[in-house]
Amino acid sequence: MSLTPPIDDYPPVHALLYGAVRASIGAAVWLGRDGTWGGNSNWDGDGDYLVNNHEGEYAMIRFLDDRTCVGALHSGDPYREYDVAESLEDTPSVLLPALRAIVESPFLSKPTPLITALFWSESGRVVSNEPWETFYRFGANAIWNELTPDDLWLTEGAELFDFSRQTALVIQGIARRRVQSAKPIALTPDEVSELFTIDSPKKDEGLDTLRQGGPWAVLSR
Repeated sequence: MSLTPPIDDYPPVHALLYGAVRASIGAAVWLGRDGTWGGNSNWDGDGDYLVNNHEGEYAMIRFLDDRTCVGALHSGDPYREYDVAESLEDTPSVLLPALRAIVESPFLSKPTPLITALFWSESGRVVSNEPWETFYRFGANAIWNELTPDDLWLTEGAELFDFSRQTALVIQGIARRRVQSAKPIALTPDEVSELFTIDSPKKDEGLDTLRQGGPWAVLSR
């Protein structure tokens, strides 16, 4: 992923949530169109957001609501020395159990990824105990896709998934509707037609992926 941050500072939680929903839709559409799992961005059954880009970078984020989250990142940098215990001490006590659960998750301990950054939220904004530039270099670059603003995502995000600009716009609209809704949404026939062609080899699997994700599932069943 890009070594240059797509934004200048820690984002609001709602913006990161939107980016995660947008990326998970992109990955599901890639799966439906190409027959392979694209982007490796998905929600697990408990509603945790997972990223494994197969470039040595990992992320796991738990959104408690659209203003509250915790997460752990692995940048792939073998020289990073990071004190997880110190960061846990700096975490607000109300969020500590959720962040500990992320730290202890098998996703971030197998096969060998080490945590290189932790974060949490305060007053609706993502924070950590490091400057933004350091945090991005040693972890948040794993979620470049999720952090990228919509205008930039129309070009670079669409290129990542090999989407047309129109498909990217439709994905953004769906993601926006989903984060504004208290529950999973339904797609219009036009949206389905834009996302998946008649000959998409795994259209049904792509749509079913969007119905998974616990509380953050995109589509209703």
